Amino acid sequence: MPVPSLRPHGSAPGTLPAGTDWTKPQPPTDSHAILNGRSHPVEGSTVIRKTTAGLTATVIQLCAALLTAFVLARSLGPELLGQYYLLYTLTLTSALFGSLGIEAANSVFVGRGEENPGRVHTASLLLTVLLGGTAVLLAAAAYPIPWLGLKGRVDPIQYMLALATVPFILYQNLVWSILIGTGHLVLMSRTKILVALLRLVGDMTVVGLLWMGVRHGVAVSRFGVRGLLISFLLCSALGAFSLLWLTLPVARPQALQTRGLLGRLTGFGIRSHLGTIARQLHSRADTFILNAFHGTTAVGLYSVAVQAAELPVLFFTAIQNAIFARVSGGDRDEATRMVSFLVRLGCAAWLVLVGLGLTVVPRIITWILGQDYQTSGEAFMVLIGGTVAAGISRLYNPYFLGQLKRPGLLSGLAWLNVTINLAACALLIPGLSVLGAATASLVSYLAGLVILLFFYCRLSQQRLLEVLRPRRDDFQILLKALRSLTGEAATR
Repeated sequence: MPVPSLRPHGSAPGTLPAGTDWTKPQPPTDSHAILNGRSHPVEGSTVIRKTTAGLTATVIQLCAALLTAFVLARSLGPELLGQYYLLYTLTLTSALFGSLGIEAANSVFVGRGEENPGRVHTASLLLTVLLGGTAVLLAAAAYPIPWLGLKGRVDPIQYMLALATVPFILYQNLVWSILIGTGHLVLMSRTKILVALLRLVGDMTVVGLLWMGVRHGVAVSRFGVRGLLISFLLCSALGAFSLLWLTLPVARPQALQTRGLLGRLTGFGIRSHLGTIARQLHSRADTFILNAFHGTTAVGLYSVAVQAAELPVLFFTAIQNAIFARVSGGDRDEATRMVSFLVRLGCAAWLVLVGLGLTVVPRIITWILGQDYQTSGEAFMVLIGGTVAAGISRLYNPYFLGQLKRPGLLSGLAWLNVTINLAACALLIPGLSVLGAATASLVSYLAGLVILLFFYCRLSQQRLLEVLRPRRDDFQILLKALRSLTGEAATR
């Protein structure tokens, strides 16, 4: 079957036509969108405004994450930090595995105007109970598996506290995916800020109580991880209920009406879920393998490098969320031009971020946390090029999922990436420990971006340099959009 040509007509391949203005909202015109409640104007309905809202939330989340990471690293030390990070990673992994890819289905079906946001919200509530409960049971059954390295190293009470948080994390992800589809990125950003601040306050409260206990001569170090997990559970539950309340004006739960909605969401989600599982294994399998071979102290050192190196991914995720609805429901030529434009800017950002990562950040890590974390700085130097490449890869998700509706292709590519990652981890982690895990991630992230670029260029009928090499026009368009946004803010 021949590959359909996606080459834009009129303009050069992958370029934005003269006069392109992303500061203008584009109301939905599709009949499905109007019938399913998407005809109302959405707040922050331009790409630039949505991206700015997302980046603002990202900066706040980033500051909260950095402060939390610093305090926990200084308070717990590498070993206890490794225990907490392992359980925290387990919680997020279980929530993603248990979701069956419904997040992708929510964003696509709502973004294309094929389903009412309220009915999708109702379906998400039902699926949170069903899928979240199943994920908790399966994760609990995995505790005694020897090669996971959990039994004997992780306290069973702490393990169950982490699992109890899974349904609340799952619900938050499902609701945020609905807001991505409706285009309410400002509201989503505000709720993400709320959740991040709740987590920050909870963690700081636990650390403060531990500090007071130490000052009064009470041996409280062994309660540190347990207290943080209790805080994680309570703050996640409060965040989930707050999210339900705040999204009522946008996606008030409604009767399903059609019996097939759950089936269609699940069917589409499962096709993309294989990719979700692969991507999570790709980004987190190294943590569990590292724990199995070298214990929680190595995990603690590695966690500092991972959390610092993955911060740029938050910015790319904000951009991905901002363009999802427009790329999904817009003209294919325009979607191709938009994605290529953002990838070229992402490649320019890669050079800057990697340069900073190799010269500045490792010294800051060692200076702030001490010589005990020197290995973390070295691992960061290896990781940063790969994590930024992973961020650039996220810019393709709206195109493959929403525009082409090819979740199966993304899933296949994701499993190819995880195969590369697992092979590299098996070869490098036993002998090189933390640096081996970082090197395995670097190799697999870069390989994943190269493979994704190949398929994108093939489907969009563009040459590789047209997608990768930044152009002067790209920066002119970006500056024009930023000036427009700055001017609007100044007049308010």
